[in-house]
Amino acid sequence: MFHVEHRPARLPMARRYSPRGAGQHGLTLVELLVAITICGLVAGAAVTAARIGMSAWEKEQRAVSRMRRVANIEDGLQQQLSSVLVRPVSVDLANRRETMPFFFGEPRRLVMLSGYALAEGGRGGIVVADYLAERQEDGACTLWLDERRALDQQDLAARVAGLAPGERQMEAVLRPFDHGRALVLFEGLTECGFRYLPESPPGSRLTNQDGVEWRNRWSTVEQRGLPAAINVHLATDPDRWEGLAPAPVFADLRLSGLTRAVTQ
Repeated sequence: MFHVEHRPARLPMARRYSPRGAGQHGLTLVELLVAITICGLVAGAAVTAARIGMSAWEKEQRAVSRMRRVANIEDGLQQQLSSVLVRPVSVDLANRRETMPFFFGEPRRLVMLSGYALAEGGRGGIVVADYLAERQEDGACTLWLDERRALDQQDLAARVAGLAPGERQMEAVLRPFDHGRALVLFEGLTECGFRYLPESPPGSRLTNQDGVEWRNRWSTVEQRGLPAAINVHLATDPDRWEGLAPAPVFADLRLSGLTRAVTQ
């Protein structure tokens, strides 16, 4: 007899059903587009924030720069006016030769000698400081400065064209202002000009509320000395002026004893 070994038939293993894509690594197209969109939004927000921060920083730096410029110009004006020098100059007029101190003060023009060069930060030697307070077409006022090295007597005398009757006495007529080489100190002012103090009691403060007699002109044709003080009147519109507004500048010339008469 034959012995037949019975072996159970192997049934095929049942396959497990799995959703499509399960167990596979990677992103679908939709997921990729969503991720790109989110990254773009985050990057855009970061760039916008950076631009806002940079704009605020630049605005702050411009404001600080304007404040420093106003303060430096005010200090330079104070130094230059206080360092005025007395030097007589002979001017050939139509019928005579006139000797006068080189100092010409008008409401909108001031020409003088100074030992302080504003444009050079005080390092220019003796200079001719020619100021002009000019009213523009839009009504605003601009303060100019034409600063040149002081040369000889002939060069100084050439700045005077002649004499003309003034409000109280004869006054010097100056050559036209040279805008081509002048510097703009302030612009957009509502008012600017010059005033001159004949004399004041010692120890008095030079302000607009002192009640002292400020003059709009100072003629050295008849008065052989310099004024006791100079006031540069500067005014602005707070609603239109951005940053630190320039304040009036007062230069006391009494401290250096320069108000004494100049002999011919």
